[in-house]
Amino acid sequence: MGIVGWYRMVMVKLCGTEWYVKEDKLLQDDGQCLFDDQVILINDNRHKHRKGLALTHELLHVVFDNAGISDDEELTSRLEHGVYEMIKAFPEEFK
Repeated sequence: MGIVGWYRMVMVKLCGTEWYVKEDKLLQDDGQCLFDDQVILINDNRHKHRKGLALTHELLHVVFDNAGISDDEELTSRLEHGVYEMIKAFPEEFK
């Protein structure tokens, strides 16, 4: 994975750590969390809604890791839709 595929990058502070969120045109999955580098990759070839779900999913992995909750892909997948819809329903509160 090279920097050539990166389209856009933003920094967010989550759980006391700075994370870089990068849209990547070369990523095969919807998203990927690189814990060692504090980087979240989001597939830039997906629809805006799918990108939002993927970002929510990867951010949940960060929150769970910070809370000491073992990586549970099923739980993360189950929560991503509800959390994403909650954020969309209250955009001002989640700015």
